[in-house]
Amino acid sequence: VLEGGNKPTKNLVPLQCPGDSFNLNKILLMNSKKSPYFLKLCNEVKNWSQAVDEIYYKADHLEQWSVEGKIPSSAYCILLRLFTLRITKKEMEQMLVHPDSPFIIGVGLLYLRYAADPNVLWSYFKLVMDNETEIQVEQRRPPTTIAKFARSLLEPGNRQFPRVPARIDETIQKNLRVEEEKERRKERHLSRGNDRYFTRGAEVIGLYEDEENPIEWYNAIIMEVLPDFRYTVKYTEYGNVETIGLGEIDFPDKRTTVGNEEASKGHRKRDYHEADYQRGHGRSNDNGRRGYGRNSDGDSRKKYDRGYDDKRRRY
Repeated sequence: VLEGGNKPTKNLVPLQCPGDSFNLNKILLMNSKKSPYFLKLCNEVKNWSQAVDEIYYKADHLEQWSVEGKIPSSAYCILLRLFTLRITKKEMEQMLVHPDSPFIIGVGLLYLRYAADPNVLWSYFKLVMDNETEIQVEQRRPPTTIAKFARSLLEPGNRQFPRVPARIDETIQKNLRVEEEKERRKERHLSRGNDRYFTRGAEVIGLYEDEENPIEWYNAIIMEVLPDFRYTVKYTEYGNVETIGLGEIDFPDKRTTVGNEEASKGHRKRDYHEADYQRGHGRSNDNGRRGYGRNSDGDSRKKYDRGYDDKRRRY
């Protein structure tokens, strides 16, 4: 069943895999094809939207096999059905920011890692790198987060998935180091209470990248403090306005080599400590509104209403 092969190629997530196996384990593929649940999916699930609904109601972990009877898991049966339907670029972007279930995001990541052209992997994976929503990957182990699950899929030497060419893998691993630096920076800011100094009008440095420019630090001014430790900043050198997270912002003296933070320590241009910043250097008198990102009920993982959002959410 390969209905997706009739869709316009330019709209599809590009695949680089055998069209009859999608790089799945041979035993898993054989058992999945014979699975009554997969055959039911072929008869009843005819499009991406129905497949996403099926993930919402049926998937409860992301292992290949279910514990009971060693049969292919629901998630992998739906994954195989999605391979036969083929996912468009727009649909994949919607999956990776979907608010209804973490398993929708997880199955989307598996689709990419098993079969997508390695050249496009990072353009999709970067959408989930700061997603701290919990997800049950292995049935008999504690849940992890979507961000950690995504990183595990990109680990070199993971034989469950096809090998990524060395040149592309080098770029991906550098990007992962940048993401780890962002996470450490966010944790450092929170542990020291630094976020209270990132107020409207404060002079800071912020990370920025686009298709033509690699990620780098630029001078910026905070225009607005948003919930969940997000900030709207204006980059003073170029005038563009962006929204960035707590891990992508720092005091002006903390400029380091992006992707090589450890090697950059001790090579800063001047000794401009956080204590100096806290006394008022580089800050305006207008503190703006605070923006500590907690829900009123204290639950940071609030449930969202069902529904598909055509707009691309940025984390």
